[in-house]
Amino acid sequence: QFHLFLMSSKPICSFLIFCEENRPLHKRPDRGNSEVTSILGAEWRSLDQETKDQYIKKAVLRKQLYNKTHPYPQTREVRPEDKYKMSFKITKNTSTPVTKPRKRQQQVSNHLSFVDNSFYVYLESWL
Repeated sequence: QFHLFLMSSKPICSFLIFCEENRPLHKRPDRGNSEVTSILGAEWRSLDQETKDQYIKKAVLRKQLYNKTHPYPQTREVRPEDKYKMSFKITKNTSTPVTKPRKRQQQVSNHLSFVDNSFYVYLESWL
């Protein structure tokens, strides 16, 4: 039921199982892979939840089979260039902005505390 070459890599998700089953229906010589994938994506979004659940069950079965056949999955060692990669993940709680105290503004206001009102009157006379 499952192809051997599929089990050598990680198990695929429900959408990819859907694509695997329906790609031959849409594949033609005049269509590129990106166009076929766009059509399959539109079909996937238009499917009802019951049909999607069937593909989700297939994906769960494949994952269970993968976990049985690969009890000790291999993990990739961290490469030296990985430490320079940055993650741009957005946190879930983005609705409340994080405010930090402005240290520079406080420092400037502390330095200007010695200036009295007469200095400002003098400045206004020049304007």
